[in-house]
Amino acid sequence: MLPGVRGGSQRPRARARDLWRRRGVLIARLRGAAGDGRVDPPHARFFTRVADEPRRCRRPRSSARARATQRLPLSGRASPTLGELLGAARLLVGNPSREFAGVIPAAAFPPGGLYLPHLQVMLHGRGGPVAVTPLGGAARFVWTDGHAVTLPYGLEAAHREGLAVAGRVHAVPVVRGWPLLGALDELADVDHRLREHPTADRRALAEGIDLLEETWPVALAACRRIYAGALLLEHTPACVRSHTANDRLPILCASARDPAQVAEALAHEGAHARLAPFLEFDPLLRDDGDAAHPSPWREDPRPLMGVLQGVHAFVNVCWLLRALLERDAARFAGLAPVLERQRGKTRAAWAYLEPRARPTALGERFLGDLARAVAQL
Repeated sequence: MLPGVRGGSQRPRARARDLWRRRGVLIARLRGAAGDGRVDPPHARFFTRVADEPRRCRRPRSSARARATQRLPLSGRASPTLGELLGAARLLVGNPSREFAGVIPAAAFPPGGLYLPHLQVMLHGRGGPVAVTPLGGAARFVWTDGHAVTLPYGLEAAHREGLAVAGRVHAVPVVRGWPLLGALDELADVDHRLREHPTADRRALAEGIDLLEETWPVALAACRRIYAGALLLEHTPACVRSHTANDRLPILCASARDPAQVAEALAHEGAHARLAPFLEFDPLLRDDGDAAHPSPWREDPRPLMGVLQGVHAFVNVCWLLRALLERDAARFAGLAPVLERQRGKTRAAWAYLEPRARPTALGERFLGDLARAVAQL
């Protein structure tokens, strides 16, 4: 039972529909994780098989997205209805329904504005609550002080960049279809974030996306399905950073120093993001969570699942680096020692993990595919 949700005769049926909807979303994301098998490493076949067997999967645990839904300040009333809860969640959390109609209360607007992922704009609450009305191919927003704007779905970038309505709406910058979300208040606590987007970093991000699309299009397609946008991080010649922020929207947080580094960050973080929805169904390992295991990528000891995550991610990184070297050995000559170093670390981590892993039934199949991928590095 979600906190603050009214009861009623429709509650069990509506809640069941919501559970099945969330389950269907995760199954769809699992299918997206597999790609088409042409370029993905062999362990991608595991995702395809599991996605075709939803009846064997456990009901998903409460996800970060579901927890965020429970926290949304939806209305002035103490007990919003389930319809309000789910409708606002679709609008605010990143699974938008174009048929959403209702009122967004003033309390729902962060100081910097409310990001609408399906429109790639920031909506501001100046002037009080905002009424939302669907108009077929557009949505109309009306503030209580009389200001109004109609936003068509699928706005072209050129139109969005010039969009500004009395300080109520402004577009976020977009690079190769990826919104840059440095201005989101929800991401204010991300370390080393860049609120602004330097031209050099935007160029490196664009060229890195192009490079991955040319070299490993399946990996980029999976990232596009998973991530709602990007947050640029600081970098130095000797230090780059990347991780995934997944509290409400899955956001790629990464430095953009040069195209090859961007492509590597996408392959690395995309591997983690593809694995995450499967872990909603099955833990893969019977792991006590004790951080007592060495990892070649970290100075601090890790849980055994952390070692598995590292192997899985760097198998993907090694596949990308090898593909770049095969594509243009002269241009990417500096990646050859990186490939050898990461290949050695991945094999060492696998040699440590394999005899200690106690997999679940599905985890055993995953580890079998992962073993073959490691052997082919």
